[in-house]
Amino acid sequence: MTAPTDPLAGLDAADERFAVEAVDRLLAELVRRGGSDLHLVPAEDTLTVLIRSGGVLRRLPDVPAGGERIVTRLKVLASLLTYEADRPQEGRLRSEGLDARLATCPTVFGEKAVVRRFAGDDAARTLDDLGLPEDLAAGWRSALRSPAGLLLVAGPAGGGKTTTAYASLRAVLADSAVPRSVVSLEDPVEQVIPGVAQTAVAGNTRLTFAGGLRAALRHDPEVLFVGELRDADTITTALTAALTGHLVLSTLHTGDAAESVVRLFDAGVEPFLILSGLRAVLHQRLARTTDGGRTPVAELLDLSEPAVREAVRGRATAGEIAALVSPDARSRCDALVASGRVSEAERLRLFGV
Repeated sequence: MTAPTDPLAGLDAADERFAVEAVDRLLAELVRRGGSDLHLVPAEDTLTVLIRSGGVLRRLPDVPAGGERIVTRLKVLASLLTYEADRPQEGRLRSEGLDARLATCPTVFGEKAVVRRFAGDDAARTLDDLGLPEDLAAGWRSALRSPAGLLLVAGPAGGGKTTTAYASLRAVLADSAVPRSVVSLEDPVEQVIPGVAQTAVAGNTRLTFAGGLRAALRHDPEVLFVGELRDADTITTALTAALTGHLVLSTLHTGDAAESVVRLFDAGVEPFLILSGLRAVLHQRLARTTDGGRTPVAELLDLSEPAVREAVRGRATAGEIAALVSPDARSRCDALVASGRVSEAERLRLFGV
């Protein structure tokens, strides 16, 4: 295995411009690699540098000295409080060719920093751009045409949920014969969508998803986009909105579509409310293809299916509900492996044995 290229080669930590040059080079390397995240993790004597590209973290050479100055420089660019290193902070970071979120948190060896790039307006803009299988895309489009109900885009971190959610929201707007009142609550706003009143929760200590959602309901919305269902309060509020005639689109971190239903159980939502409010769950993750790109591996849980409704009514386990999803994401990935488009190693990375 060849040693990774060191973007900081030749820099002297004693130089007064070290931090400025180091940050410029690291952000440029993130863009050059087409990476989604830059991780800076302090160790006892060094700073570990990793870049997530193609869904996989790749380690760059460690920074032997001056790591804390690099993190401080990033905090300056994101307008964070440099003198507060004992609590997590988040901010927006803009640099040449880069629009991203910076998140910091304290560790025993100093502050860890993660730069996460936003998808940007040049990302997949429509459902057709996503590369979803035709049968699944058709089912999801049908769900998006529902006049009311909760629709979830689920998956692991880095699985493309945000991109799919934005494309889905655009589809809702495009398929509307008349103007609709659309309100969003996001953390943060990653793409600006004309026709949507978008509110950023990030950085506002007086606004939460649940509180913002309750406030948004007083603005006569027909469609609500909630960036993420993070807690029981937000889940309950979103489902209540879906039950009172609103179309609600949101995302959820889960391992498969069935786990999304169980997450609602765990939040204290009764089965009859789920059956009344939840319309569908699109679960996806991204697989690296043999030609160097990525393709979604997805499954759709349709709550209109009688067998699925019966399972939810009986509080079935995630495994029992998952058995009703056909074709599921694993079988779709197996088909991609059989066609040669995805490697067996990639299938193992996504699904294990």
